[in-house]
Amino acid sequence: IRDLAVDDQVVGLSLDVRAGEVLCLYGKLGSGTTQVAEVCFGIRKASGGTLTIAGVAGFPRTPTAAIRGGVGYLPPDRKREGAFMSRSVVENLSAASWGRMAVGKVVVFARREKAAYDRWASKLGIKSADPANQSIAQLSGGNQQKVMLARWLERTSNPLVLVEPTRGVDVGARQEIYAAIRALAAEGQAVLVVTSDYEEAVQVSDRVVVMQRGKQVAEFDGDDVTARSLTIAAGG
Repeated sequence: IRDLAVDDQVVGLSLDVRAGEVLCLYGKLGSGTTQVAEVCFGIRKASGGTLTIAGVAGFPRTPTAAIRGGVGYLPPDRKREGAFMSRSVVENLSAASWGRMAVGKVVVFARREKAAYDRWASKLGIKSADPANQSIAQLSGGNQQKVMLARWLERTSNPLVLVEPTRGVDVGARQEIYAAIRALAAEGQAVLVVTSDYEEAVQVSDRVVVMQRGKQVAEFDGDDVTARSLTIAAGG
């Protein structure tokens, strides 16, 4: 991202998200961090600047265009913006890949959905008693979030843009999600985590860019990523 502007909410933001790292964009609510994520996924229009993903320049105009360009997006409210709450676990996990699974008979399609679930269930620790028939609404918040993450991994999305990835999940699930994100980065995934939780930024990131009132105000990496440094930079 270079010199990104989003109306009067983001001004002059430049950052790189590299393969094999977790970059956190941290700021309080209203700092502009969420708007950056929405621009990357084609939900919101930029008013200036450039975006380049894997050498291809241009802002996605729609979420469909972003998905085709390789971007995976975890919204801050999975129940309202991400999950199909009345549909099954396997349907939710496979939703972004249905186009590739739709060749053949219905029974083949169902088998491919289940295979996609099996690919990621053990890796991410997803727990579902009957993933083909159990609705995602019946899972815990942590398991719902893992299914949303698996959706983009099955799609082979890269980069991943994860907004408040552990909001509404318990402490144990938070640690499991952090471990999964770290493991993905170790495998070469580029991950942008957008968060208003300084503890989350400290635990999961390689680098942290801090925003305040629509502007980048600091950047930290390594041992400099601390709760104190982040909260001070973000305005206390």
